[in-house]
Amino acid sequence: MFEIAGCFCVYNSKSSLSHVQQSLESSLLCDLQRENRWDFHRLPIVVVLGHNPDVDERTLTLLREEGQLLADRLKL
Repeated sequence: MFEIAGCFCVYNSKSSLSHVQQSLESSLLCDLQRENRWDFHRLPIVVVLGHNPDVDERTLTLLREEGQLLADRLKL
């Protein structure tokens, strides 16, 4: 058995942010339904926008905003 200390998620595109969001939602929902829960709701979760030189400024702004919205929802 191992102990989970937190979750560190890095995204650098719309598709990777979508994957992070779906993975977190799936993990959190599964955690709520299990008897032997890992208590994800008490663990620190970090969402980080990684550098991608191929992303234009407009897309970068959108990724920042959407990542912040995801982080805000995780605080609840």
